[in-house]
Amino acid sequence: MAEYTRRLEDINHIIEREKLITLPPGQPHIRLATAAESAYAVAPQTNCPPSRTKPTDEQQCETVLSVTLPAGTAAPQPSTIDDYTFAAASWTLAAHEIRPGHELQYDAMIARGVSRARTSLGVKLANPEGWALYAEYLMRPYMPPDARLISLQFLLLREARAFLDTDLQAGMITGADALSLLKDDVVLSNAFAVAEVQRLANAGSGTAYFYGYSEFLRLRKDVEQMLGARFDQQRFHDFVMAQGKIPIPIIRQAIFERFLKSPS
Repeated sequence: MAEYTRRLEDINHIIEREKLITLPPGQPHIRLATAAESAYAVAPQTNCPPSRTKPTDEQQCETVLSVTLPAGTAAPQPSTIDDYTFAAASWTLAAHEIRPGHELQYDAMIARGVSRARTSLGVKLANPEGWALYAEYLMRPYMPPDARLISLQFLLLREARAFLDTDLQAGMITGADALSLLKDDVVLSNAFAVAEVQRLANAGSGTAYFYGYSEFLRLRKDVEQMLGARFDQQRFHDFVMAQGKIPIPIIRQAIFERFLKSPS
């Protein structure tokens, strides 16, 4: 808790100093997971209420930090996952799950009065996961060197997911080969690699992360190229947030039809 509280203070300062995006009111809520929650979801995750419709609502996003389970605890993983239970990993996890990732995306939409349909339409698809991965990209230049290394490793994991997901689903690669790739090339622990193979074989959503990230990055670079020195990343990010969790091609359409034609 202390580590993530400090990390959020660091990240909020960077966001404001670098004028990356307008921060929504209030502060993120973080708590430690119970043993049962940690057995179910081994990585930190942010849960946002579907019923919240205005900034004054008491409900808010909640980031739950998984805890290390004692030996012998019943869990789907064969051993303890320690790939992100150290200080350097907190930077990229906080950027993804909290700010400027999932929590900020949701709270910024609420603060701007984005419709309820647009705040929930793309849950767990390319928009929210792509934005969260893009959020890591935004924060990476300001991370200390060890944290930047871990962030790049997690980027490599999302890139591996993009093809392992489809290859496993299509039977083009075996689970054993996928496990070896994750351990030898992405350098995950055995426990984390096993959990990833199980997830990719069952969930079928691994492509959303890297695809969404690539599309947000491509959109930004296209806008930068068109605006040149007039590009204002805070204004760009605020406009993207105001569109909600709709498909990224529709956000691109709004950017070209309204954002680029706006005089301010």
